[in-house]
Amino acid sequence: RGTPRPGQLRYKDQNGDGAIDDRDKIYFGSYLPTSNYAVHVGLEYRNFDFSVDGYGVAGNKVYNGLKYGRIDGGENIAYTTYQNRWTGSGSTNTHPGPNREPVSSSYYLENGAFFRINNITLGYTFQDVVAQGTSLRIYTTAQNPLMFTGYSGFTPEISSDGNPSLTPGIELSAYPTTRNFLFGINLQF
Repeated sequence: RGTPRPGQLRYKDQNGDGAIDDRDKIYFGSYLPTSNYAVHVGLEYRNFDFSVDGYGVAGNKVYNGLKYGRIDGGENIAYTTYQNRWTGSGSTNTHPGPNREPVSSSYYLENGAFFRINNITLGYTFQDVVAQGTSLRIYTTAQNPLMFTGYSGFTPEISSDGNPSLTPGIELSAYPTTRNFLFGINLQF
């Protein structure tokens, strides 16, 4: 758009008409995953119990709206974006320099595939603690301890404003899922 300057994104004239405009838009993929999957493993050995479950998606794209805001010169930016931005003639970089007029681009579109380990639980059960037939189980659980993804934003598992029907596949103000670590006791009579 306009006259490109050093450090800005370059746009391709997709339809060859000599102008960069809305007619140059092309399809890069969908926010809808082509694959959804989940796994659960539960094991018991003597008095120990262990379980882990996770889920993920593949084959989808996420529009990283935070990346869009990171390079416009007026927002907080990620450290890696700052370190790898265009800084002047001869610089090597992976991100453009500050630009107050960013235009939608495939630069902001990222692979949305991820695999999240949702829960991990490890427990131990003491039998006949108080009386015959009673048990005491102690356990620890980690919720959302790990996510594997190549996505550079907070999380590819998004609905940017809390309403996925309005902005599906766009991360604008998503907040990463919290990690929780729990310890517990079950007493059974």
